[in-house]
Amino acid sequence: MARKRPQSAAREKITLPELVHGAEIGGLPLVFQTLGAGRLVLGDERIVPSTGTLFALLVRVAYSPEFRHARDGLLSMLWPGQPLGRQRGNLRQTLYKARSMGINVSLLGDSVCLDPRQVVLTFSLSQTTALFDRDVVRGNEPFGVFLPGFVAPWPEYQEWIDAHRATVHAAVRRVLVELLRTRRERADWSGAEALARWLLQFDPLNEEATLTMAECTMLAGSKAEAVAIIDRYLAEIGPSAGDIRLPATLLRKRFTEPPSKKRPSFVPTERHFVGRTSELANLTMAMRRARWHDGSAVM
Repeated sequence: MARKRPQSAAREKITLPELVHGAEIGGLPLVFQTLGAGRLVLGDERIVPSTGTLFALLVRVAYSPEFRHARDGLLSMLWPGQPLGRQRGNLRQTLYKARSMGINVSLLGDSVCLDPRQVVLTFSLSQTTALFDRDVVRGNEPFGVFLPGFVAPWPEYQEWIDAHRATVHAAVRRVLVELLRTRRERADWSGAEALARWLLQFDPLNEEATLTMAECTMLAGSKAEAVAIIDRYLAEIGPSAGDIRLPATLLRKRFTEPPSKKRPSFVPTERHFVGRTSELANLTMAMRRARWHDGSAVM
């Protein structure tokens, strides 16, 4: 039986999100925190990269379809160059160590499998808008790049990490872009600014995030910095970007027009003006239609 480690007084408290699996979990919930962090949480236990092959094996299996990965693939990834008998012995020892900690992982046929009832499905494992809102916006899950700073000592495993990091980041960008557009349509500029900052971590030249940051900076009263944000973006994409430069150029022109030429804008700039999300969204859309010569009246 594995000895239970004493709980440190400084250990951070982990609040588990609501389980999405309907079945009764088999053992303590297992939480993968791989976006903005590199750890697995099992009760009071923290399994981190320094744990070695146990951490690497669990991460690889968790990111495989149905939490199942071929045994031979794991052998070549985690124990490259070793005789087959030694590879299989190392795998048995690693699985025994995991089970002694209470992790339901086993060898079924030619595959290593995690019990899906034990794994908590979080945004780290499934990049959806609903899980982002639950785990990151309303929860306390860490958020950032995939396995920051992690470098595997095994070349084949590192190749998978690099490829999967690109896949995860692409999925995260799609979620952030969708949510950012929703916040902008609602004129929720404080929420849009936070999403834009997150998005720029994954895509430093993202047009929508950059223009959002410029608009939010302008609304905060920093006209010079707003223009500087656009100028830096235009310099980065270069003069040969063609039509890609148009939205940023038009926004810069709007910022630098004399006050007499500026049009009124219905935006929530006063902090006490709250609880009007749908009304502000309707007014914002009416203003946008008016700019395209599709006038209307709002009472």
